[in-house]
Amino acid sequence: REAHISTPQHDVSGPFLAPNSGDDPHHELGFYREAMALTNLILTVVGVGAAVMLLRKDVKQSSAVFRRNIRHIKTWLEEESAATTMMSSYPW
Repeated sequence: REAHISTPQHDVSGPFLAPNSGDDPHHELGFYREAMALTNLILTVVGVGAAVMLLRKDVKQSSAVFRRNIRHIKTWLEEESAATTMMSSYPW
């Protein structure tokens, strides 16, 4: 007698189709997998877009604060320079 070993048979129908779904692209599991893949792609694009928008806004705000701080420092330096010039002009 020969020993019979059973091996599972797999139907490779495509990356989004369920095993043994045949040629029907709208097979229940295959359709949901395709829809899930599309949904994941859309959510990823939206998430990356939102992150880019937030980073751009943050960079704009940071640069505005930096420019304002530079103006303040420039004003302080001018005031100190004027005060030093005035103090040096007094005859002691």
